[in-house]
Amino acid sequence: ENTLPAYRLAKEKGFFYVECDVTYTRDGVPVLNHLAHINDNSNGSGNISQYTYAQLLQFDFGSWKGQAYKGTKIATFEEFVALCAQLGLHPYIELKNHGGHTQEKIQDLVNILKKYDMLRQCTWITFIHDYFFYVNNCDPYARMGLLWSNDVNTQLINKALSIKTP
Repeated sequence: ENTLPAYRLAKEKGFFYVECDVTYTRDGVPVLNHLAHINDNSNGSGNISQYTYAQLLQFDFGSWKGQAYKGTKIATFEEFVALCAQLGLHPYIELKNHGGHTQEKIQDLVNILKKYDMLRQCTWITFIHDYFFYVNNCDPYARMGLLWSNDVNTQLINKALSIKTP
């Protein structure tokens, strides 16, 4: 999950869409991990935000899944986008509450997408309504999907309408 081998395998299995979860290291590098911590999917422990990117590279993010994935390193957002561009995958980029996302950090993610000509080939998803405003400020034509864990109601519909893009 959230590793480059997983995305390659998705392509090999015939998938065209992949999802990632973006969070930031202590030194501000956007990396992929489903949770804020690395306890369950690496041989390390603690929160990603505690570590620099160089420190995270010392951990194995693949062995928990099987010996075939031993030595897998944490992926940066840029490595992920480059791989998606190379393989023709459409990324769903989830901005999680634990991600520490700011307007400036979202702009950095948008710049990475632009670098690989992937800005129109992706979809942003999140439970955090405010993050959509950050994305919209950087890219008013962004494809966005609001995640919701409760029943659909008028409040949710109004929130979705407020982030609608052209």
